[in-house]
Amino acid sequence: MTPLSADDPRTVAPRTRSARAQARAEATRTRWRRFAWAVASLLVLMVIVAALLPQRPLDPPMIAPANWFTDNAGLVSQTFAANMNLRLPIEQRAQIAVLVDPGKPEDVEGFTSRSAQDWHIGSKSLDNGIVLFVFPAIHTVRLEVGYGLEAALPDVDAKHLVETTLVPQFAAGRYEDGIYDCLEALFHWLADDAHQAKAHAVEAGFGDSVVAATRQLVRFAKQGFAIFRAAELKLRIVLGLAAVLFVGAVTPWVFGAFYALAGIVQLPWRLTHCESFRNLDGAKLAREFALPEFLKRPPPSIMAIVDELGLAGIWYGLICLATIVGAILLIVGSNVLVGGHGQFGGAGVTLLWPLVQ
Repeated sequence: MTPLSADDPRTVAPRTRSARAQARAEATRTRWRRFAWAVASLLVLMVIVAALLPQRPLDPPMIAPANWFTDNAGLVSQTFAANMNLRLPIEQRAQIAVLVDPGKPEDVEGFTSRSAQDWHIGSKSLDNGIVLFVFPAIHTVRLEVGYGLEAALPDVDAKHLVETTLVPQFAAGRYEDGIYDCLEALFHWLADDAHQAKAHAVEAGFGDSVVAATRQLVRFAKQGFAIFRAAELKLRIVLGLAAVLFVGAVTPWVFGAFYALAGIVQLPWRLTHCESFRNLDGAKLAREFALPEFLKRPPPSIMAIVDELGLAGIWYGLICLATIVGAILLIVGSNVLVGGHGQFGGAGVTLLWPLVQ
């Protein structure tokens, strides 16, 4: 058999296709490198800007109150407070606490979330705690809803409940009536069997667990930034560099997952334009899969198809995607972010009431 010359089209075409595939791969790697450098530069710039932000000390969470109803601002009478301390403990469907505080926290939701979390309001494994915070000095009320009641009392319903009971009474200066009406509305809401069914269904709903875990991640992020703002400059730099290293470690996995999804979407188009696949020769393929040739090297025809379709990159991206999904399932399923005793996922509502006319 006469060997093929270097100028034979049957040898030039594969080399040309391989060169084009390599050129496309190199161009893709170049774009990713540029993008990575841009992201790294942006992260470093964000750390520098964040380090120069004015320092703001944290509002420390309060010591857990001794009673279910605590009025540190003298907003209501002692008789009313005593009656509430008799009524709140007998509620079976939730553990409800009320705190009236004279303070002026800068970050109301961060302060109330940390306090409710530290106090462990709510039964173990049920997380059915509710805490009503009232700050008369800044005319602000915050209703914190425990993780186990997020489905039974979603934010939109919590807002409607507080807006229609507490806010109008507070605006008129009738604080005892406002608190009483709000708590009675809560009791009736929780007594509804349909709402209770939603509360119990959240235990078996994986989607609700994901939502709750996401809420907790947002809360952790807010608390982390608050700690960052309260730190000295040197500690800020250390925390910022640690954040950059973490993002740098996670980013390739995220980009890999997006690359896999994009590659899968483009795969039909790539397959219809794949010259290596269209020019596949059965006899040549049989020779390449012959045991002596196969042991020497992978079949060149198959490798050309793999390169042209970008299957290696898609495979790497699928590994990244599987790793990310596995990590999320592990975190959500292990109750690292949700569950436990008195967990609050950031659900609730914050409202202002107008000045007394």
